[in-house]
Amino acid sequence: PIMGKVAELYSDQIIITSDNPRFEDPDKIIEDIVSGITNKDKIIIEINRKEAIKKALNLTDQQSVVLILGKGDEEHQIIYDKKFPFSDKKIVQELLGKWGS
Repeated sequence: PIMGKVAELYSDQIIITSDNPRFEDPDKIIEDIVSGITNKDKIIIEINRKEAIKKALNLTDQQSVVLILGKGDEEHQIIYDKKFPFSDKKIVQELLGKWGS
């Protein structure tokens, strides 16, 4: 809830997604974050992290700042006890490369 409250204070739009849920239920984590947000109109929920990043980038214009939080420079996403290759940075580079900007 605290993460949701802080995001609401400083964001025009909030896209909530999964980072490393490990053995936690991603829907429950998202529900907890949403509970800290008063203005639900600011929220987009996309559990698939790559799709969430894509949506964030699609919402931008030249005045936008996009913050992708939660994983930092990690190269994997951990779901249960499995590590899957996943890099926020590589996803952004891939998407921006496809759009040519």
